[in-house]
Amino acid sequence: MLMAKYWLAKGFKELQKEWYRKVEVDGLYTDIEKVVGGESVLVQRASNAYRQASQVVRQNKLRYYQLLASHVNEEKWDDAVDELVMKMLAEGSKIKSISEHLKKKGHRHHRQTVRFIVRKYETKWNIKSWKQSQMTSKR
Repeated sequence: MLMAKYWLAKGFKELQKEWYRKVEVDGLYTDIEKVVGGESVLVQRASNAYRQASQVVRQNKLRYYQLLASHVNEEKWDDAVDELVMKMLAEGSKIKSISEHLKKKGHRHHRQTVRFIVRKYETKWNIKSWKQSQMTSKR
């Protein structure tokens, strides 16, 4: 028997209804699904600001990463570390994890240095603009 879309089978739906009735009586069970438009979907319990962000914010973030990916693929790289940093960022890695990855590979790049690399290319590619004071260390 093919198991594809077993959840659509009449027998499964009957068993599911019976199970839901039993756990509802118990009162100790909180379902992680809800019915929307006749289909069960996972309940979204936002654990971070991005899930609660407006559609505009989400679209802008998506566009930012699309621009990064586009420029990363078109750039002629002179520095392998800069390339790695920007590729990882374009794939959604956080600055902290990029810095940790570089340290594992034997590079001594602090998070602030990674941030400066990111800002350099954001400025070069006209994705974001930074003040000169934000482009260098204050030390």
